[in-house]
Amino acid sequence: MRPQDDQRAVLTFNIGDFSALHIQWLSDGRQHSGIILPRQLSEIGELVRRLSRHLELYTAANDHNL
Repeated sequence: MRPQDDQRAVLTFNIGDFSALHIQWLSDGRQHSGIILPRQLSEIGELVRRLSRHLELYTAANDHNL
């Protein structure tokens, strides 16, 4: 199963590949449920706090193609 099939966003540190995929999908007229590209942090707790904040600010409806 793929994330877009379940309308799930993807969290990845792989900015290069996923930025290219995002551009390709948009140019193909396809939509996705979002890509979250955080900075790599040495502390997992900080990543969890930032992700939690993201979830407070963005809903599934406005996270598409971001």
